[in-house]
Amino acid sequence: MPPLSRLDAYLTRENLREYLTAQGLCPLSTSIEDLEPFWSAIVEPPITNESLSELDLVRIVYNARLRHDLNFGHEIAFKPNTSGSRGLQKEQEGKQYWKAIMIELQLYLRSWFGDCPRSPLLRPSKSYPWVWRPPLLHTVPQRLPRMLAAIRDIVKTLVPGIYWNAVDDRFDIALRIQELENGVYDLLGLISWLSQLLLKSCSPLRDALVIEMVSTTRKGIVEKDTAVLVDGLKKLFDILETMKLDVANHQIRYLRLYFLDDGIEFEQSYLLYCVAHGWSVSRARCWFEASYQHPEREDPFLMFKESVIALVTEEKGEFPTTFCHDFDRLRALQRDYRRCVFTAACSTTFENALRRAKWEGDAPADARNQLLQRIYAIAENPEADTEEPIHWRSIALEISRGALQLRSLPALPQEAFEKATESNLGNALGPASTVHEGIRGRVRDEIGKMVHAEAEKIYDKSPRQMLECLYAGPRSSGGVEEMELAGVSKRVAHLLVLHWKVWAPILYQQRGESWTGEQESYRWSVDEGGVTETETRQKLQPRSSSSSPSSSPPS
Repeated sequence: MPPLSRLDAYLTRENLREYLTAQGLCPLSTSIEDLEPFWSAIVEPPITNESLSELDLVRIVYNARLRHDLNFGHEIAFKPNTSGSRGLQKEQEGKQYWKAIMIELQLYLRSWFGDCPRSPLLRPSKSYPWVWRPPLLHTVPQRLPRMLAAIRDIVKTLVPGIYWNAVDDRFDIALRIQELENGVYDLLGLISWLSQLLLKSCSPLRDALVIEMVSTTRKGIVEKDTAVLVDGLKKLFDILETMKLDVANHQIRYLRLYFLDDGIEFEQSYLLYCVAHGWSVSRARCWFEASYQHPEREDPFLMFKESVIALVTEEKGEFPTTFCHDFDRLRALQRDYRRCVFTAACSTTFENALRRAKWEGDAPADARNQLLQRIYAIAENPEADTEEPIHWRSIALEISRGALQLRSLPALPQEAFEKATESNLGNALGPASTVHEGIRGRVRDEIGKMVHAEAEKIYDKSPRQMLECLYAGPRSSGGVEEMELAGVSKRVAHLLVLHWKVWAPILYQQRGESWTGEQESYRWSVDEGGVTETETRQKLQPRSSSSSPSSSPPS
């Protein structure tokens, strides 16, 4: 395609607006800025076969992050990535693209929807001397041919091979564009044929979407409304993406057990490949070696467990690079550890309030659990930041009220009682307080004991068995506080045992200072709800960097 700068010799923003307005193809209120996407928007559709290639089976098999995440959730599925800056950028690009498609369709509108089926696309006139079909079609960004090609390529990945020749015939791009230019293109017939093909191949759950897409497209063509027609085309691309996701998620479910059984061997092969191609893990090895001073007298795995527990509870510095696939999980564990500390601080304050209210013995578990649930409702309010003393009063008031209700005293506490509770809560939650440090230490010690016990329990199990243990419940028969501690401990133990099995043989237990790792050659989501086979076992070797979708080192 010639550079877009050549376009101005034939077509400018101003005379395009004048022409479309004169032909009744856009309202008089349309500004030149509204036509800008015709020049600036992307020329490829937001959804293409290339953008969906991550969902291909080969890419799934060699997707190291996905293979690792399978060890932490029973339900794992791809879904469109609409979050973050990349999701926002993709959304904006899509909006601009479909605006450009609408303008491009309007240029064909006169011949396509006109009374004369073979009338030329645009005719030159004294008022619009730039309107001349050959130079126009060769200089403007032609998105329609690329859109039809994208639909053809995606459909061929979704339907059996016996239909590929028919798809190629229906989507003969040169012929279809020629028909479109001469006003004889039967788009409705194409969409109807394509819908029947998709209904044969897609899940019955998607039938309603296909029928709605056909209805919208037909309405746009019959009513000669390009906005409705473009909406129908957008729905077509959404359906193709959804079908591709359905196929990929079905393949994951079918291969999940094999991926679990082969996961450690695959990860070791993949990670060694990355190290051999320049990914440095020397700082991670130094982090591990700093955890103990006398290797000959100390258990390396014991020291490793202590180091991982420290990563979660001390929150100092960055995570070792070897945890590249677990950064988000470690951050989530740190947040849950802070929640455990917060829960312990509130429980300690509640016990002090009970003693001041002349309560003898421990508080009933039900009363304590109900109080903690009410406190969580206060703390999770976006306007109630528990790290700021100004919001501690509402929590202290709820603790005082709970203590007095347990003693059948007036629900509204006296000012002195409330002030004492608020002071105790401030000491329990204040980062600089010795009381707070004591609570953190107690929670850290309890989690440490439970992590050691859980790690020893699952150490000899296979990844599949480890996952079953992770979801086995109930985790604890105690109250909310005990359940939280048990949940964090199980997840920490699961993460560190799996990490040790992958990295210990290839890094942590390797001797010598010159280890290099050369001994061997739409954002998915993981539902970790339980915690917040082939006869021939072929070893999966990473492919060369020119063909491997996961050959680059982890970030």
